[in-house]
Amino acid sequence: MNLGRSDALIVVDVQRDFIDGGALEVKGSIEIIPTINRYIQLFTSCGARIVASRDWHPPNHSSFKPYGGPWPVHCVRNSEGAEFHPNLRLPDDTIVVSK
Repeated sequence: MNLGRSDALIVVDVQRDFIDGGALEVKGSIEIIPTINRYIQLFTSCGARIVASRDWHPPNHSSFKPYGGPWPVHCVRNSEGAEFHPNLRLPDDTIVVSK
């Protein structure tokens, strides 16, 4: 791969609530984190940017079951479940996109 400063790796929603044991877990998802970390290291070593998106809901989000939606409460902003998984090795200069 020929990577440089004009390239970016986008890491999507690797948050506690989506990883095994979380409020809206994707079973087996913990297994992909080492691979993501290797890509982060590769892109960073080439000067490429890292962008990480995160689900970032208000506590009363309309998609949550208590408010008529189909989903359990998950990724509530500033909660432990909304944090990036602690095994994910994002560099300090990661661009974080809250959605």
